[in-house]
Amino acid sequence: MLDLLADREVANVDERKKSITVQHLLDMTSGLQWDEGFEGGREQSIIAMRRSPDWVKFILDRPMSSHAPGELFYYNSGNSHLLSAVVTKLTGAATATYANAKLLGPPWRRSAISICGRARGPANNSFRRNGSTPSITPPSA
Repeated sequence: MLDLLADREVANVDERKKSITVQHLLDMTSGLQWDEGFEGGREQSIIAMRRSPDWVKFILDRPMSSHAPGELFYYNSGNSHLLSAVVTKLTGAATATYANAKLLGPPWRRSAISICGRARGPANNSFRRNGSTPSITPPSA
């Protein structure tokens, strides 16, 4: 996955981080250290990410947990956000725009269904917060 975002400088790079694949992000098994707040605490990683001026950098710079990529499922909103960054980088389009075109077809055939990221991250992020707030708008009744 790092090779897909090779234009970025990444901290805490080791062999485990280099071995993270897009499939690991999809499977929520990246092994990146992340606190989603499942053990009764707050979502510390999301809170810290939202305070960061560059969310992708914040996620990429995370140290690895004690688990290697592919070893343990742990829901991580950062994984979804990295997937969005990869899609945007590879397609040149916002993830929601790309998903609408590829999954739902041309606008005139969509019956008012659309996929959207509801909010933007910091100004220097060029894509929507699709990792944490995508939504699908159904046709009106």
